[in-house]
Amino acid sequence: MIRLISKGVYAEEDVEKAIEIFKKLRVESIKEEGCISYQLCKEINDKTILTMVEDWASMEIIEKHRNTEHFKTLVPELGKLKKSGELNLYEIVF
Repeated sequence: MIRLISKGVYAEEDVEKAIEIFKKLRVESIKEEGCISYQLCKEINDKTILTMVEDWASMEIIEKHRNTEHFKTLVPELGKLKKSGELNLYEIVF
C-alpha cells in the first residue's frame, strides 16, 4: 500500500474555494479501483494549510489516478490557488 501526502498552503481567501475543489476530486477518486482512503485535513494552528492524505493499493494505481479526467481537470485548478506545497509518497511498512 502507498500513502500519498500532499500538503498545500493557500491564501486565506482561497481556502474554502480549494476545499470545494478537493470535494469534487474526492467524489470521483474514491470511485477508482485501488483507492483505499482519501481524506482532506486542515492544520489546527494554521487554517491556510490543507493536507490530502490518500492510501492507494500500488504505484501503478496512482499513475492511473493521475491520468483520469477529474485529476487532470481539478488538480491544475488547485495549483492556481496554492501558494506552496509538498508531495510525499510512502510505502506502508506496518
